[in-house]
Amino acid sequence: MKLFDSRLYNDVTKVKRPTEIFLGFIQKDWKYSMADYIADCIESIPLSIFDKAVCGLLNVESQLSFTQIGDILGLNIVDDEQNMQYCDHAEEELLLNALDEMVEYDMIARSVFDASYYRLTERGKIFLEEGKKLRTRSNVNFRLFFDWTTGLHKDAKKVFEKIEEGKIVSDDVNPSLTDESFLKTFMYEQQPDIYNHDGNSFSNLKIKKVQNVVYSIYVGLLYDFAENSYRLVAADENSNMASFFNKSIELNEDIYDSLLKEALKKCKRVASNKSIEQQEFEEASIALANTIPGKKESEKQEAVIEFDKSRDLYEIEYFWTNLENIIDSNANRFYFFIPFISSEILKQLFNYSKGIQNKYVYITYNDSESKLDLLIENVFFLKQEKELFSLACYCASDLVYEYIDYVHSFESISFATSVIVKKSISSFDIEQVDKNFANAILPRAIKFVESELIPRNFSGNIDDIERVKWYISMLEQFGSWQDKLGYTSKIAALKVRQKKILNNIKQEHESSLMNEIKVLVNSTDLSKIRKLDKIYSLHKHLDSIQSESLEDYQNVNTSISDLKNALEQRERFIKDTLISKYFVFDTNVFLDDPHILSKVKYQDYVILAARVTEELNKHKTNKEQTVAKNAQMAIKLIGNERRKENGHLIFERAKLDLLPNEFSRRDADNMILAVALNHQKENLYLVSSDEGLLQKSLQVKVPCLSLNEFYSFIENREIERRKDIEETKRNNSKK
Repeated sequence: MKLFDSRLYNDVTKVKRPTEIFLGFIQKDWKYSMADYIADCIESIPLSIFDKAVCGLLNVESQLSFTQIGDILGLNIVDDEQNMQYCDHAEEELLLNALDEMVEYDMIARSVFDASYYRLTERGKIFLEEGKKLRTRSNVNFRLFFDWTTGLHKDAKKVFEKIEEGKIVSDDVNPSLTDESFLKTFMYEQQPDIYNHDGNSFSNLKIKKVQNVVYSIYVGLLYDFAENSYRLVAADENSNMASFFNKSIELNEDIYDSLLKEALKKCKRVASNKSIEQQEFEEASIALANTIPGKKESEKQEAVIEFDKSRDLYEIEYFWTNLENIIDSNANRFYFFIPFISSEILKQLFNYSKGIQNKYVYITYNDSESKLDLLIENVFFLKQEKELFSLACYCASDLVYEYIDYVHSFESISFATSVIVKKSISSFDIEQVDKNFANAILPRAIKFVESELIPRNFSGNIDDIERVKWYISMLEQFGSWQDKLGYTSKIAALKVRQKKILNNIKQEHESSLMNEIKVLVNSTDLSKIRKLDKIYSLHKHLDSIQSESLEDYQNVNTSISDLKNALEQRERFIKDTLISKYFVFDTNVFLDDPHILSKVKYQDYVILAARVTEELNKHKTNKEQTVAKNAQMAIKLIGNERRKENGHLIFERAKLDLLPNEFSRRDADNMILAVALNHQKENLYLVSSDEGLLQKSLQVKVPCLSLNEFYSFIENREIERRKDIEETKRNNSKK
């Protein structure tokens, strides 16, 4: 059987039934050919309406002119000013093209004496009688595909023409490739333009090139223990290809039988009966299958997920693909015992080890697909000739995962396939396994660390700092075995060496980061930065430095913090003083100060919510004279601003879906707040005299100001703007 392949396994399990178990893969070489031909082709085409009409006319009349044909067919192809009739050039061109094509097919011919007259040819009479026309094309190139595995050549083109991974094995010419009678049994499906049952045919066939190809597929073997039957399922990256192979295997009894026998040959024969674990697994699976009919798809999936959580027997492929769901990552130790480590199993082990940070995985193995170092990432590898290979995994004091035989039968012969079962035990001697690892790994690990912990091997960067820390932590994984095996003094000496090297590296690294900050500070004049992009770029640079800084780099961390504070101040200055601001005014702002728009100058904008306009209109007739007067004035000034060519007003309706679910969609304040939310990422303030709306604004993280705060903001902004102008003038004069 094929070694473990997670992708192929997942493809097969998509169609696996609850009462089926996966037994492995076998490889099937699908043989097909591609042949390139050249031939003279006779093309048969049904007569068009024009063909039939024109040939019918000329079959009655000995000859007709272009004008006469057009007139009989009711086409406007001449100018007749007297009768107010003019040539339709589109109809003229249509008829001309149709007649030219009929001449090309030798259906009609032009008169020798007057080229505008046409007559019907003998060939045309035959075509008219048969209802189709024929044309010969010389030296036409085409390709045919041959499926030698199934013999179903008519489907071979659509199956194999898109395959790029097939292996070309020869260019030998099978005699069948030149047998025209054989080719015609399927050509009508592959190349209907060259040959079909409606008249298309060919002659003078020659073969130019042949490619005999083998395309390897993998076929999974499933065993249904409820029915005591087997099923073969093809797996392929191309789902359409997999569908074709499955259909072919299912319909072709010879292919199915040969594949099944080949698969069973790779299973070992046994005389033993089913284990208790196998019987319990099969009973639970059959019970699950009996509960599924009638359930919704989501309920079926949920039932299968719950079953997988409780099961104690796993196909080897399922075990390695689902390590994170099977093995408790909170366990203290992770030991795996693997006879052969394939690249796929190795990939699954590394994926699993990444999820158990600060812990190590220990692998005992007999052989591997690729050469393995003592330690890769956080996985130790110990090669042993023989070592507990009935065991798959140990991760707790009373829990192991063990290889057992899964027994199945065919024609009274029992076969077995390895599966993994979870068992609770109390007698497993993990101390001996610990000792084996410590004995094998500690001497080599110490020698490795001694050769690595040399000052010249390191420079002042964060990766080297982590590497130096890791060397000792790796040795400390073996705990008391350091002392039991007599390595305590050596490891203690290495720790002293590590500390000295680590201090030197950290000093160099901290100095490097400080220099980088100094260069950044010296090359940056914050007072000259006028764009946010530059601020954001500096923040990003500081974040990069901070990501390398350690907690005890006090000077570095303080400098980063100070510089970030300075950047934030400059960012606020740019937003408040130099670039456009957007203000969303509440209705009460206009009622308190109908001239509020005059306070908004320069490149700033006011976003006017539709709800504000509606409320101002209502307040025009307010019983309080001051309120009514202010509403009327505000509406007038809004209208004046609207009519300006370069006005600063933006009218907008509320997008209520932006509001949090607990906020009422009918509340007037919330409608205004929704307008502000639509511009939340812009340089915006919501301005209101209503403390309730200001509090809501803060809750949804929209910057806001009271009316008095707005006045102060505008005043301070003007002062800062003037200072900036003067500073810019001074800087320019220095240049």
